Amino acid sequence: MRSTGRPRIVIVGAGFGGLWAAKALRKSDVDVELIDRHNFHTFFPLLYQVA
Repeated sequence: MRSTGRPRIVIVGAGFGGLWAAKALRKSDVDVELIDRHNFHTFFPLLYQVA
């Protein structure tokens, strides 16, 4: 693990809240790491259109 001297923020869970937090923090002077058990995001509000 490399040390950049910047604060590191780890977000566990890439649901709506986790994605919003990562997007809000991406332009700040911190290292952001987003961790989720899946490598994809399902946008549930539009699933009815697929059915």
